[in-house]
Amino acid sequence: MQGDRLREIGLRLLDKYGLEKDHALHVERLAVRLFEGVCGVAGCKAECLGLLRFAALTHDIGHYVDERTHHIHSAYLITHDVLARELPEREREAAAWLALNHRKRSMLDPKRYAGKEGRAMARLAVLLRLADAFDYEHRQEAAIASVDADRESSAWTVRIGGFDPAAHEARIEKKLSFAKAAGWDIRVAAVDSESGPEK
Repeated sequence: MQGDRLREIGLRLLDKYGLEKDHALHVERLAVRLFEGVCGVAGCKAECLGLLRFAALTHDIGHYVDERTHHIHSAYLITHDVLARELPEREREAAAWLALNHRKRSMLDPKRYAGKEGRAMARLAVLLRLADAFDYEHRQEAAIASVDADRESSAWTVRIGGFDPAAHEARIEKKLSFAKAAGWDIRVAAVDSESGPEK
């Protein structure tokens, strides 16, 4: 399905269930910026961006049902809501899987995807997890200044403003250990306030 259509359906679901729309929209922006920074190096297919955007918009809609287990409810709503049924089943399941995995320490049901597809899905989950972590306090202050990827080593550095990695060190370390399991070595660095991040 075309990325614009995916996003349109994601926005409709967000309008229906989104308790914190500003957070979801900001996570989408951050996830897109991360994707654009690494897709050329990581071999992410351009069509994966639409799926990532949809998952970013809908990852928290399960808060409508329950806060503590919202990731489970987000996955359920993505799979079963009448609006989401406009998506092909495969894309609906993939988006639900990403929403389900946006907040836990380790992947749930890691055998759901295998091979190249599994690696791609794991990396999309990494991008969603990082984007969500950068707006953990739901202030929409974080802005990614640059994403520098190394083609030789699968290592990359995210430089970010409006977010203090040191203040969220334990949370970010969890996300980065998850990234290592997906084959990426990521470093997150703060941007000094004088140079300022791009919006």
